[in-house]
Amino acid sequence: MYCTHKGTILLVCRQSNMQYKQDILDNLSTGIITLNGSLVVTGMNAAAQMLLQVSASRAVGTAAARLILRDADWINSLEQALARNSPLTRRGMGVFLHTGQEIHLDLIVNPVADDGANSTRLIVEIQAVDRLLKISREEGIVHA
Repeated sequence: MYCTHKGTILLVCRQSNMQYKQDILDNLSTGIITLNGSLVVTGMNAAAQMLLQVSASRAVGTAAARLILRDADWINSLEQALARNSPLTRRGMGVFLHTGQEIHLDLIVNPVADDGANSTRLIVEIQAVDRLLKISREEGIVHA
């Protein structure tokens, strides 16, 4: 679609581009959560919704702390990445979902400058590793 026109055509093009970007995010197997500088959820893809068992419509606009029960490690990791303005990785971090289920995640947090707002946003990548941990434990037992 040609997007240099003014008025209605440009608006349609912007909406189309936004939907295209969301479609890409929703087709990733890695969960993606975006947070503002106050650690409030501004967006999440389908994989993050499935992993955390919460819909984007419920999560967007709420504090990141409300996504996870017993969230000390989760929030400390987010705050550390924000304060240092540098990427952070946590492997096999145990978190409790609101269902009470414990899952283990690989967490990658990337700070990104928020243009025009003089603040930093976070892009949070989450990947469930429970299956990988189970395989690793089973291989350890077999080779012991």
